[in-house]
Amino acid sequence: MKDSFSINHFLPQKIPNHLSADFFMAVKEQLEKDFTFFNEDIEVMEISSEEITSFLSKTLERLMAENPDALKNILYRIDLSEVKTKQEISLSDAKNHYELLARQIIEREAKKVYFKWVYSGRISPPSS
Repeated sequence: MKDSFSINHFLPQKIPNHLSADFFMAVKEQLEKDFTFFNEDIEVMEISSEEITSFLSKTLERLMAENPDALKNILYRIDLSEVKTKQEISLSDAKNHYELLARQIIEREAKKVYFKWVYSGRISPPSS
């Protein structure tokens, strides 16, 4: 399943092409770090950008069935806005709410990595 989801569309600026592969790798590392913190080992390093939303969606669905408390803790650690999440799910006509949640997680993790890169000097902040 091809996923047209782009990390760049919600960041303050586009990640330069020469850094996009490194940036996506850093987002996957952040995902693994946050899930592993609660002993939920996910291996996303070999997953392509086209497949990550689907993979994460299935992982979230499994967690909800097997360990809802771990899922809540992971979402808290990732720092998703509960209000925004509930609002988007209620407004969504998506058949798969786990896919919507997966996209929100990827978006939040990408923002974390983006701001780490800006404040570390790896990329320049957007010009005003």
